Amino acid sequence: MKQKTDLTLPEWAFLDADYQTGNALTGRDILLHVRTHTILEFISIDDNMIQLSGEVKRMHFTYTNKYGLGENYVVAIHYSLESDFTGLDYVIQKAIAFFKEWMTWMDKTIETEDNSKIN
Repeated sequence: MKQKTDLTLPEWAFLDADYQTGNALTGRDILLHVRTHTILEFISIDDNMIQLSGEVKRMHFTYTNKYGLGENYVVAIHYSLESDFTGLDYVIQKAIAFFKEWMTWMDKTIETEDNSKIN
């Protein structure tokens, strides 16, 4: 008997543009909130910070890495079906929480890879 495939989409998905012509999103962290069709980009704040236009909805936050150091980011909305971005604060807060969890997971993954190379 054939098993049914669950086609439920996750709440969050990272966008990937890695094709035969190259990766158009190299070095960028772009997240899709599937339920609201909102596209958000996470940008590390440093001396080379890009300038965002005034009408871009954004929020600043800090991620504390495994060493206890704060890394400053801004999350910007590229697109949403919501015409009034002010109603998206809840989605942005959830996106930041998801991104922080992902960063923590990435820190642990890198640490595991580094330790396996040492052994």
